Amino acid sequence: SANKEKIIPELNIAEEFMKSVREDIMQIKQILKMEQNPKEISLIVHAPYKKKVRELVAEHKDMRKIMEACKADEELSKRMADVSKLAPKYLKQLNKIIGDTLGAQKELEILQNAKEFLSQEFGGAEIKIVNEEEAPSDLFQKANNAQPNKPSIVLK
Repeated sequence: SANKEKIIPELNIAEEFMKSVREDIMQIKQILKMEQNPKEISLIVHAPYKKKVRELVAEHKDMRKIMEACKADEELSKRMADVSKLAPKYLKQLNKIIGDTLGAQKELEILQNAKEFLSQEFGGAEIKIVNEEEAPSDLFQKANNAQPNKPSIVLK
């Protein structure tokens, strides 16, 4: 049925997303030379406006047109300082950003549902799922790094 076909790719995207989050956590553990599992893992999901910027970059592929499109957008026009930092970055990664992003809401959902799994994977660590725009001040710097399909990760 048509409905089934819609659900499957989304499941695959969710699965890929979780796989990459898990791999990222493991990589950070290695970089930090953590022998033990972290006590706490914070996963910070990007602010929704970033997905919009990413989509406009993919659509227009030209800095001037991208900025015009962002200015024309009611939400983005209020955040042009953020947008002007983000758009060139996305433009550089254009070849990497083809394909679907789940969007902040979906990412939050998937991570919430995977909390127990991740906790078990990493020795019972406490898993905190944070929205970039609600990140506490000690996570503020890291929160800013959160991107669509790439939550920012903090291990403690």
